[in-house]
Amino acid sequence: MATTIYNAGLRDIIAGAVRLESDTIVAMLVSEDYFPINIASEVVSVITDDGFEAVNAVGTGYSRKVVTGKEFSVDESNNTIFTCDDLRWTNIETVDEVKYVVLYRQGFNVVISKL
Repeated sequence: MATTIYNAGLRDIIAGAVRLESDTIVAMLVSEDYFPINIASEVVSVITDDGFEAVNAVGTGYSRKVVTGKEFSVDESNNTIFTCDDLRWTNIETVDEVKYVVLYRQGFNVVISKL
């Protein structure tokens, strides 16, 4: 699976402003019309204001998910790996094609929460 990290998110992780293991990290589904770019896309409202969150659901099972079971480990090649419990969305049908799962740190104001 390909992984992209926003520059602002990486900066905040390195600086300690985002602590993946202890902060509340939330996952949202994003439509195929969105393409992650590292220019302005550093807050959740960039995705939601432009209508890219895949919330046009016919079913009732979509909601953003809090990421649980978060931990870091080091593999035999000395690579640092971040893992979490599987994320599952059930009973949803969307009119949007879901292409990405975007993780963000839940802040006091979700609109300005960091990607």
